[in-house]
Amino acid sequence: MWARSLKIRFDNHRLKHKLTLSEQELNSLRILPIKEPR
Repeated sequence: MWARSLKIRFDNHRLKHKLTLSEQELNSLRILPIKEPR
């Protein structure tokens, strides 16, 4: 039973990590001048 909660916690951590990564990408995109449309 605790293994399931552990997996949920792990997935949550991975989600937060992805969120922070995308936030950093957005920040860098905001800072950099747009050279090419994505």
